[in-house]
Amino acid sequence: MKKCGNCNTELGNQASFCHVCGAECETSEDFSLENEDISKQEEVEITVTAIKKHKTKKQMIFTTIILMAAVIGGITIFAVIRTPNYEKPIKMICEALQQESLDDCINAYLEECKPVLVDTSVNIGRRDFLNNKFLDRENSKDTVIDVKYKIKEVIKANKYSLENFTNMMSVSYDTDAAILEGYYIYIDLTVKTVADEYQNEVYVIVGKTDNGWGCLDWSIDKYDRNNEI
Repeated sequence: MKKCGNCNTELGNQASFCHVCGAECETSEDFSLENEDISKQEEVEITVTAIKKHKTKKQMIFTTIILMAAVIGGITIFAVIRTPNYEKPIKMICEALQQESLDDCINAYLEECKPVLVDTSVNIGRRDFLNNKFLDRENSKDTVIDVKYKIKEVIKANKYSLENFTNMMSVSYDTDAAILEGYYIYIDLTVKTVADEYQNEVYVIVGKTDNGWGCLDWSIDKYDRNNEI
């Protein structure tokens, strides 16, 4: 059923003229074509809308994936880069040993320990102190090429151990500084020189005072000397 375009009277689909006002009307064919065009246009609009929604959804998924990758990557990088406080002094000493720098080795110790270590190195001789205390190498003239370490075990100090650490500070370093937090750490130290390569097991005590973290003791237990590693 269609309507007259002039007076809005309802007409039959086949009517050519309005029986009320006499106005000419569209034929059923024209009316059908018009409806078909409208239907096609609506289909196109629906298709375009669907495509836009699909693209938007894909973009959202892609953006989400990128953000997740960035977050995971950031966490991974942070985990790799961040060195635990108890490991920092060990890392500093090993880097110093590779450069054969006694001063940098001493700088890895607690602030309260440094004056005694400096005096000891002067009395013994800086080169001998470096070799005997940190490297335990027989040929002091053999140049160090590379130093690597691997942590074997980390034990957090309990209350009783912290008291022992504080007593050690008093006896060995003549200071009343208290150890607030500490660790026993066992590492494998691999030293490569021009003429040799050897491995030592090192027992390290790392502690924290009011002045921050640092090494408290570095003791070498020699093994596998002159053997291939």
